[in-house]
Amino acid sequence: MRILSARPGSVTTLREEDGKGILHHQADVTALVERCKALHNEGHDTVQQGALKGARLVGEYDPAVIEAWAQAKGLTYADVMQDNAVLRRMVNDPDLSVFRVHKGRL
Repeated sequence: MRILSARPGSVTTLREEDGKGILHHQADVTALVERCKALHNEGHDTVQQGALKGARLVGEYDPAVIEAWAQAKGLTYADVMQDNAVLRRMVNDPDLSVFRVHKGRL
């Protein structure tokens, strides 16, 4: 097994199994969940300045969360990132509501 990247709370590894490369990303998203909760509770669900002023901060999602959700739905990470309807379905999924900052539906 090779470690491709490692940072606090997150590690990505690559291993070979039956002649195939298996990529695995594992993350502790506890801090991210707490950050989203704090942003929501402090009313930071709308951008206050800059070019995006007035835009909603919908949520923050670790790539491992997106990948796990996609796999559970029989999809790939690319499916989520390339199809706005699929992305909207993920963001509106009640199981992922802890990552939402703006609590309204898209």
